[in-house]
Amino acid sequence: MVSDSFLKTCAFKKMDVADILRRDQDGERIIKELTSGKVSLKTRCKMVRILVSDLIVNHGTHPSTDVKIGLAWSIVTQFPTLRDQEGEGYEAFFTKSRDRHSATGYIEERLRNVRKRMPKQASTMKDQPTDQGSGEPPAEDKDSTISEDEAAEMCRWLQHNVQPVKTVQDYMAATSQKRIRDIHRTLFGKGVAESLSMKWTEEMAKKIKQYAQMQRSSPLLEELCAGIDTGNPQSALHLLPLFLPPGRTTNKHGKCRISSSEEALRSFIDVQPIGTNLPSYLGEVLEAGDRPQPYVLILGGRLQPSESFVVIEGHSIKTQSVLAAVDVCFKALYTLDINYQRQCATSWEFLQKYVYGIKDGKGKEMTSPGVRSLRAFLDNVPSC
Repeated sequence: MVSDSFLKTCAFKKMDVADILRRDQDGERIIKELTSGKVSLKTRCKMVRILVSDLIVNHGTHPSTDVKIGLAWSIVTQFPTLRDQEGEGYEAFFTKSRDRHSATGYIEERLRNVRKRMPKQASTMKDQPTDQGSGEPPAEDKDSTISEDEAAEMCRWLQHNVQPVKTVQDYMAATSQKRIRDIHRTLFGKGVAESLSMKWTEEMAKKIKQYAQMQRSSPLLEELCAGIDTGNPQSALHLLPLFLPPGRTTNKHGKCRISSSEEALRSFIDVQPIGTNLPSYLGEVLEAGDRPQPYVLILGGRLQPSESFVVIEGHSIKTQSVLAAVDVCFKALYTLDINYQRQCATSWEFLQKYVYGIKDGKGKEMTSPGVRSLRAFLDNVPSC
């Protein structure tokens, strides 16, 4: 639920989302899907286009933050199945800028796309970004013992700075015990250690399949969905990169582009044929130097793997199942403070924030819209 303090501090105006949608010829169909919570990607995109068009007519191409919050809040208030459990519940549609993070969400992304297509002279002053901070480290503690607050401040500074080297070394040494305690509590504390094996049930796999089929369609996705139907819930792990938004990658010429779903899937869980010479394969991976580690490797097929491993630093760690491999890989990424592979970062973010319940970290404090939408569906829409 939206907090009382939030309602008192925001000056937004509530909007009648249903009325705006009904002005479009597809409005009734969209409202029906929104009410059920079973919203396809096509419907969600059409809804956002309609609402943002109305927003631009009434408030221009650079509406204020309060106006955008008002629209986002109105959407999840009038259609509760779209409400996310994190924050105020509307952040999948709009999250205002904070620290080093730009504003994001479906509404903000649509506004940016509209502005890109407009002539330059039509552009007006954009929303002012929030203070980015000076980047200066906090004052060093000269004592051998530091307080918990001081250690936390040092850890925050270390997340965003690599120089001066002497300060980094001092802070790493001063906060080592705190970081060890935090890692142990985060990954191995009560309710976390077995999170993946306990939550990844057949029921959850079927709901992920249902959501995936509303977002995308491809032969590989349908093949993996068939595996879920035959009682193999681990197949749903492979679905995540096929419908969650992939990240950007760089080609050999240094140009950035959005990864394909297939590239995101290979980055998340690589598949090699049975009988693969592992030492030779690992040597080729190290020599190429273009494959971020750790990652999950399986031998065989995605539906019927014969062996599963975690590849880290050119070594393979054998696990009992694909589920166990993903669990070990996530904990290695988190413990070693390694950024998620860009192609499949959203898949790892979903596991971190929904399955393991870890809200912070990995350089992305603001939850991505794709993860928020999936989480709202899993939490609010009943199983078929």
